[in-house]
Amino acid sequence: MNDYRKVLLPALLIGAFNPCVYAQRPNVIFILADDQNTNTVGCYEGLVHTPNIDKLAETGIKFTNANVVSSVCSPSRYSMLTGRDYNHSYSKEFLDLYPLGKASCVNNFMVLEKDNMNVAAILKDNGYKTGFVGKFHLTDHFLLNTNRQWEANGLKTYPKDSDPRIDKETNEKMKFNHNEWCKKIKKFGFDYVNGVYAANLRELFNDYLNSHNVEWTMDAAMKFIDQQAGKQAPFFLYVATTYPHGPAPEQKVDGKYPNSLDNDIQLTGEGVVDKPFKVMPSRESVKERFEKLKKENPNLPDDAITAIWWDDAVGAIVKKLKETGLDKNTLIIYTSDNGVLNGGKTTLYENGVHLPLIMNWVNVIKAGSEYEHVVGSIDYVPTILDVCQAKIPEKMKMDGVSLKQVLEGNMKPVRDALLLEMGYARGIKTDRYKYIAVRYPEEIEQEIKEGKTFEGEKLKQPYLMLHKQLAARAAKANPFYFDRNQVFDLLTDPHETKNIFGENSQLDQQFRELMARELKKFPYRPFGEFNTLK
Repeated sequence: MNDYRKVLLPALLIGAFNPCVYAQRPNVIFILADDQNTNTVGCYEGLVHTPNIDKLAETGIKFTNANVVSSVCSPSRYSMLTGRDYNHSYSKEFLDLYPLGKASCVNNFMVLEKDNMNVAAILKDNGYKTGFVGKFHLTDHFLLNTNRQWEANGLKTYPKDSDPRIDKETNEKMKFNHNEWCKKIKKFGFDYVNGVYAANLRELFNDYLNSHNVEWTMDAAMKFIDQQAGKQAPFFLYVATTYPHGPAPEQKVDGKYPNSLDNDIQLTGEGVVDKPFKVMPSRESVKERFEKLKKENPNLPDDAITAIWWDDAVGAIVKKLKETGLDKNTLIIYTSDNGVLNGGKTTLYENGVHLPLIMNWVNVIKAGSEYEHVVGSIDYVPTILDVCQAKIPEKMKMDGVSLKQVLEGNMKPVRDALLLEMGYARGIKTDRYKYIAVRYPEEIEQEIKEGKTFEGEKLKQPYLMLHKQLAARAAKANPFYFDRNQVFDLLTDPHETKNIFGENSQLDQQFRELMARELKKFPYRPFGEFNTLK
């Protein structure tokens, strides 16, 4: 008998849940949208058509106060694969950037640690088959921002304007690079890796590939699910789309959607594929359904077409599970990596951190459940490992808490507060309130005192993020962006239009104490006065 079965068999025979005792560990499919706010999901009262995603909520549980702890791609994805906060990273790359004792600026740089203390590797060690498809963004960042170092690091370059449908050499290089990225990602604990985008579409550095191909990603997911049908071992599948991140899939040029539905379906992240994919309804049907809905409701937003296409992809996964008989014991988790609405990305405002989260598990989660208390992206890994009855190594440190009791039907709060981190800001979110503190490292604070201006002599203090384009957008859209202390009553002011810091000294002090409590996790990361507060 395999070692993992010796460890887990007693637990399997006993069962785990009350009242839903089950004899098998569940499969897990984690579906991650890219830059999706709640307003593009129908069951969150979005003015869109998403029947497949809505069905997951209708037959599962919808979380109405779910949040990412860092609202930009790679740190958000890091939290969802490790259960750790940004400042608990211990990779060499991270510590080279922010040595212990130095303040960090939470930005779009994060890599998985090479000791594989992540959910995929741990589940694999516990007998799970593990799969990855889609966007990664968590290794070798020096190969993502530019292709100048590709050749020296085993990847092949090609002209940016080369059409792989015509230039066979370019196409072969693209296939080679895709295979190399698959090898890199497999090292983090994945048995199966396919349909990979190392990061965003532009990081392929080719004009023809800078377009979404949802079908290619879903085809890779279907192949993995088919491989697991009839197998004894449970599986974990991580499905991360590039969608609806830019280039804007809903953008029309001369009546066409060049970034999505009207681009050549055979152009993929590995170059040109020989046959079209038939895993979803046709692209033409997406456009037809959108036009029909638009006639019925002229106020339908343009990005509703984005929602329809992506909803078809989610529906295809659910359909495949039913066809293979795997639907009866599969936990589906659906969420997004960050919001983007009204400059929310790279901020701690609701448009950046507050996101859709749906979990569905037939015969375990009570259909139509809703959970209103605050949860965070660091909670997903503890939940998965808990319900999968995984033996967790002592080295696996997590900041999150398991939501297993919620899936069982216990709707009590699992936490009193959630720490948020972004740029030079830290936040505390509770069920009702949010506190945001902006504190710069000592050297920047000194420059501010001396009257130095930043960003071309325009700002009295620097943007909170190192990504200047996103930071400028966020600062312009959010009037309190530079305020050192911010408190919002999300019950009466869900859109954060009034900063009430200073109106209730007791509330202000309560949040300062909560912030100090949470930042004690990182005594080696100075953040203003909070490290010395008791």
